[in-house]
Amino acid sequence: MSKRQFEVLDLFFFSLIGALVECINLWAFSRFNGMFYVSFAVVLGLIAMVRWNGFGVVVTIVAGTSSVIYDLIVNGNSSISWILANTVGYLPILINLLWFKGMNKKPQGKDYGYIIGYVITGFLLTEVGRSLCYIGGSTDIQTVLLRYFAYDLINIFIGILIYILACRQKDLVTDMNAYLIRIHKGTEESRVRSEQENYQSLEEMAEADEVSDISLLDGGTLSTDDLRAMNETKKKMEGKKSKYDIENEAIKKYQDSKKKRKFGKSEDSRK
Repeated sequence: MSKRQFEVLDLFFFSLIGALVECINLWAFSRFNGMFYVSFAVVLGLIAMVRWNGFGVVVTIVAGTSSVIYDLIVNGNSSISWILANTVGYLPILINLLWFKGMNKKPQGKDYGYIIGYVITGFLLTEVGRSLCYIGGSTDIQTVLLRYFAYDLINIFIGILIYILACRQKDLVTDMNAYLIRIHKGTEESRVRSEQENYQSLEEMAEADEVSDISLLDGGTLSTDDLRAMNETKKKMEGKKSKYDIENEAIKKYQDSKKKRKFGKSEDSRK
């Protein structure tokens, strides 16, 4: 799986979760005549932005769009301002990327001041963006802004708690580009262990065969004759006899002794 495919799949699952949660919350809100509507679209989008930068806004927009579709199915109609507020109205949340200076993200979950500021500005930017969608409508924009802000006070508090809990989960609120690089390279412990295993295997190979160091230099692609020639050259340079020279000498001595015994027998038969 390529990085792009992994990114699309990751954003798809986050968007699916956001859409389902929004629809469930809307159903509960209408079913029990709730006075307050809890939304997780913004906080899920903020988490996705940490993971995939600006592409994370897709999660928020999909979650908001699901609430529009649900409203159209259940109520049969929705105002243009409501539709825009729950779709393009979320786009100002992208300004929150300024928290990532040069896309270098701070480790999430350790600096609570950073976390609270990141979540609050994300909600405030969303409130401004959604309120602007009501320009030209019958309702005054200042009234809409105050209403969104008043309703979102509890959402902001809940969003901060959810974000902190998410940060406590390993590799959930993290830069996925850095995460994939780290996974590809492996941890420091795994690299050290791999190097130790490689070193031990090389030592065993060196002890097992006199010419293993030569074959390793060439990647192990040399033929037996090549290895023999290189080993003989090496031994001659060191002033030592190679095992091939020793074997050849032993074979020659055996052949000579065999010839002598044969010659001796022929002499005896003549006598």
